This record gives sequence, C-alpha cells and structure tokens, in this order.
Amino acid sequence: MIRKISGIFIVFIVFISFISCQSQTTDGIENDYNANSKTIQIYNNRLYYFDGTTVAYRRLTDSPENMEILCSDSLCGHASYSCPLFLGWSPSRIMAIDGEESRKNNNYPIIYISHWIANSESSRDGSYRIIRYNSAKNTSEVIISNIPNPIAFFYLYKNYIFYVTADGDAGYNIHSVAKDGRNKYSLDNPNNNLYILIGAENDTLYYSDWFGNIFLSDLQLKSNSFVIQTNSAMGAAYIYDGFLYYANDYGIAAIMGTTEIMNCNFYRIPLDNLSDIQPEKLIENVFYSILPYCFQVKNRLYYCAALPEYIGLGHYYAANNEKQDIDFYYNSTGTIYSYNMETGEVRVEIENDGFDLLSFFGGSGDYIIYDLYRVQTDITKPYGNFDETPLFAFNIVSKEQIEITGVRP
Repeated sequence: MIRKISGIFIVFIVFISFISCQSQTTDGIENDYNANSKTIQIYNNRLYYFDGTTVAYRRLTDSPENMEILCSDSLCGHASYSCPLFLGWSPSRIMAIDGEESRKNNNYPIIYISHWIANSESSRDGSYRIIRYNSAKNTSEVIISNIPNPIAFFYLYKNYIFYVTADGDAGYNIHSVAKDGRNKYSLDNPNNNLYILIGAENDTLYYSDWFGNIFLSDLQLKSNSFVIQTNSAMGAAYIYDGFLYYANDYGIAAIMGTTEIMNCNFYRIPLDNLSDIQPEKLIENVFYSILPYCFQVKNRLYYCAALPEYIGLGHYYAANNEKQDIDFYYNSTGTIYSYNMETGEVRVEIENDGFDLLSFFGGSGDYIIYDLYRVQTDITKPYGNFDETPLFAFNIVSKEQIEITGVRP
C-alpha cells in the first residue's frame, strides 16, 4: 500500500462498500428472498447500474456503447416523470433485485430502488422513497415515500423491506415495510446508534452498530436484543445457513516503516446457541484496513491476508507544498482468497501482480466485483493520488477477470 488511510477516508470507503457488499445466493441468482441493496447489480450475467436519471443494463463483456436503458418504451426520453423509471438527478440511489419475484416474472428483473425525488418537476424540495419496478411490464409502483432523510441501505427478506435512514444526530435507524407498502415499523433507538443491517434468517433480523456490537430483533422490530461484541466494525458480519460469521482479535500484523498493518481473525457461532457455545475460529490473519475486509457470495467468504511487502520510504507534498515522508508498500490485497463456509476449503481466487485492492463492491451469481489501483513503486517520485481505478468482475467458476468500463459504483 502507498498511503496512510485517514479515519474519514475509512468511514467513507466502508459506507460506500457496505451498501454493496453482502449477498446470499444459491443457484447463481440472488436467494429466494434475501437481497441487499447495492449501487450496481448482476442478474443473469447482466450488469444493472444507474445511468443519468434512470437504470441501464448490458452484458458483462459488452462495452459501454452497447448498454441499453431498462425502460422499454422506445419513445421515452427517461428524463421526466412520464418515464416509469425516472429517478431524478440525485446520486443517493441504491437497488436490489428480488430473485424469487424475478424468476416468477419469466426472469425479467423485479428491482426495488430507493432514491430522492422532487415534489414536482419544477420543485427543488423533495424526499426519499422506495419503488418496485417490473421490467416485464415496464411499470413502477411506490412502496413507501415521503422519507425525509437519505436511505443508507436496504435489505429484502421474504415479504419485508428493511431499510436504514441516515438521521444525523438521531443515528442510523432501522425501519421495515411490507412489499405492498403496509405495516411500517421502526426500531427503537434511544441511544442514537448507527445501525447497519447484517441479514435475516428464521424470521429474525440481525444488525450491528458501527463498533461491531451485534443485535437481533423480530421482524416487526419490537425488540432489540444484544448478541455479541465483535470487531466486525461497520458491518463486516454475515448470516449463512444457521451461523453468524464475524471478525474478532483485531491487532497489528506488521509494521511497514512507521505504518501499522492491522489484521483480525474470522469466527462463526450457531444462531440457535449464541450464548453457550464457544465460537469457532475459521480464518486467521485477515487484512483489516480495506473494508469490508470480508464479503460473502454464495457459500464463500472472500478476503485478503495481511502479508504486506515494504518498498521504501517515499514522499508527497502537502497542501502547503511542504514535503512529507510516506511509506510505500504493497499491502498484500492484490491476492484475494476465499473460504468455503460448508467445507472449510481455503483457496486463492485472484492474483493481481502490481495492483492492490481499493475496495470490494459486492457479488452476485458467479461474479464478484471490486476495483484495484496500481501500486507506486518508484520512491524517487512524489506519491500521486489515484483518480481512476479500474473496476473488475471476476467469474468464480471460469476464473475469467473482466474489466468493466463506463461504470462507477
């Protein structure tokens, strides 16, 4: 790695990554009723992403010029309220594809989208809402609207949509609404915690705060029960097949010059016995600073090991043009590993010589999505910030790595 990550930068990267990192899948499509919101989605080997005021899609191997607008009306301009998929210009947009509903829809995606919308085409005032778009019928319906603050992320489970609103000093608050727009609930949050959704199983919702404390609740959000304290800061915990997977044992793995490289270990514990059974250690020496440091696709956890390589002491110029020292090193995230949660198998998935990982952006079906940056190795030159980093999709089955151009999460 070639930079020290400031606390503010970590929070920003974690927040952006988290809304796109978690996914449970079974047969290459999102699980029957579990789906997390992301800024980009893959469904049936097609990439769905926001483009201008609407949603576009294309095959993963296509160039940007071959993208199509999801709204199927050939006469629609997609830039006004007459378009069923007009989302406005606000960048605060995320989506989730419901696998079960989509399969019943002849594999035409059913997409839930949260976004800001103006009160009218001439208004500068507005609010946030969640809509359901049926790509077979080219129709949208509003599930819930008039939400005053941004929706940070949401999660589909059975007939529920769980969503988190960023409410400033009042914290990040969890709410739920049925997919037909009825029965809205909110979790009590007297301490103004910053809550993050983990997942749901057996009609129980699991969530954490930004410090790794994990909680559970019933689906109507009437209870708030503490489960376990972990180092799964800002959401790097997962629910899969009756187990809670989480990070712990946060510590220093190595020192590169004067820069500390942090690591953790990953554990699991059965959901039906969270208090009486000793947690099982699964993975050691997981690289901690690029977050989320683990993410789940199908039955695998993907992660990087904390095995950095020092390059040397370089320099950069501060805003006042004062020369400052900085450690140059590979942070070891150019190699991505996977852990099979059913067999315990660990294997190397991806090796990117000369690159390190900037962030995971999620996964769906047979693909994981991430971006990389080329490590600067010439310590005689001042450190240069990376403005453009390539985005990749990696096929877990074929091992093919595809660079995705023209799309940014």
